[in-house]
Amino acid sequence: MTPTALTLVLVSAALHAYWNSLVKSAQDKAAFTWLYLLCSSALALPVAVVTLCEGVTARGWTFAVCSGLLYAMYFVSASVMYEHGELSVAYPIARGVAPALSIVWAVLFLHEQVSLLGVLGVALIVVAIFALAPAIRVGEANSFRAIRAALFTGLLTSIYANTDKLGTLEIGPLRFVCLCYVLSFAFYSAFASAAIRRARLSAELQRARWRPLTVGALSLGSYWLLLIAVLTSNVSYVVPLRSTAILFGVALGTTTLGETRSAGKWVCAVLMLTGAALIALRG
Repeated sequence: MTPTALTLVLVSAALHAYWNSLVKSAQDKAAFTWLYLLCSSALALPVAVVTLCEGVTARGWTFAVCSGLLYAMYFVSASVMYEHGELSVAYPIARGVAPALSIVWAVLFLHEQVSLLGVLGVALIVVAIFALAPAIRVGEANSFRAIRAALFTGLLTSIYANTDKLGTLEIGPLRFVCLCYVLSFAFYSAFASAAIRRARLSAELQRARWRPLTVGALSLGSYWLLLIAVLTSNVSYVVPLRSTAILFGVALGTTTLGETRSAGKWVCAVLMLTGAALIALRG
């Protein structure tokens, strides 16, 4: 992995953790999710329209629709896990499941070659993530629904990481992510239309004010940066490295959101940074 790709992934990770903290802080998380997806799809629409006018291959459409659907399911699942669990609990679980599974999918379906030091770097990050999750849960009340949603969110992330790479190779990172976000908003609206009424959207907009636009822009931008990195790096390296967002998520949860503080939430930082260094130098 090149230094440029490493930087893009780490910046993307920080932005991802920040906008997730804003989602967690929302009172009506399902309505807030619809509002920020509206903003992100509005920002993505011009590029999506240009992409459609220039034409999209059948393969490109296949990957875009698959990823758009997976994104929508991810957004539904994430809003559920934040509704019932703390950011510093649910976020690490979701981020931890993804790299453990993504390396399996990448090797099985993308036939990517993973170097020995690359595997060691991935292993260090995965071990750190799974060692961190139990420490975070000590003394904190978590519902089974939140943990289940977090696990499902991680599963979705591990799957769309691979369809995203294939789609990005087909039509380019910016065009692909913009097309996917527009599609994901359509899918999410279909999923949530029965539950989210206009009154809920209006009430949440009054409370949130500028936050949906901020989250929409950061969500779209952070994922665009990630897809640029994916073009030159193995998915089995990128997904674990992006999971360093756990550190940012724990920091935001225990400071800005006032969640339970625990030394165990920071124990694995050195392992994660060491693993990231190995991936950057030898991945």
